[in-house]
Amino acid sequence: MINILKIEFTKLKNSSLFIIIIMLTLGPLFNGVSVSKKLSAINSGSNTLEAIYDFSIGLYTIISLPTIIVIIFALIMRFERVSGGIKEILTLPVTKKQLFLSKLIIGVLLVSMSILIFTIGIIFAGFFQKCITIKSLLLILLRMLVIFLVSLGIMGGQYYLSLIYENISVPLGIGLCFQIPTILISASKYSLIYPWSYIIAVDNIKTLDIKTVIMITISIVMFLVINLYGYAKFNDNDIY
Repeated sequence: MINILKIEFTKLKNSSLFIIIIMLTLGPLFNGVSVSKKLSAINSGSNTLEAIYDFSIGLYTIISLPTIIVIIFALIMRFERVSGGIKEILTLPVTKKQLFLSKLIIGVLLVSMSILIFTIGIIFAGFFQKCITIKSLLLILLRMLVIFLVSLGIMGGQYYLSLIYENISVPLGIGLCFQIPTILISASKYSLIYPWSYIIAVDNIKTLDIKTVIMITISIVMFLVINLYGYAKFNDNDIY
């Protein structure tokens, strides 16, 4: 499995996926730092770290992170299909389980990389502005961990779509369409029944309340159920 993961990362090195992820991740952060500097110049009493986070996280959870998830899981199966198809890959000493898990792990790791880069960027910006405290650091880490956990359900759904649709435009289109109503739903009483809104709904939490725990639980269950079902279909030759 380790060797397969190394091969997968080698394939990614030759693509522009890393560049896309980094650009989409850093874009909101640069916006947050820029706006917070202007705000500090106008009002010296403003909370600089809070301003950096607030003006960064909105763009990141509404646009960047969902788009990154959709693109990653649409592309990770695309590489095999372009190079000759999944059937050809399976003629090599690679089992279906190894192929399925390697693609899933790579996708989750790439999303984690984006969240980690964003988190480190926020923390470094706070250090440079000399406005970070242990309490604010722990709060940021909590929020980013929760954002990762509630995004698992979306990852599972997008990975399944990339498995069953050979045309890359289908998982891309479906994923982006699901993101359109998230801004409205995330602030409504219906946010719990729409997992695509979870990322936005938890980006400014102060603590792990019951609603947040429910969202995390639903997302993890979605991730497990969808991937177990997807693997069963993949293993039964229904998906190539």
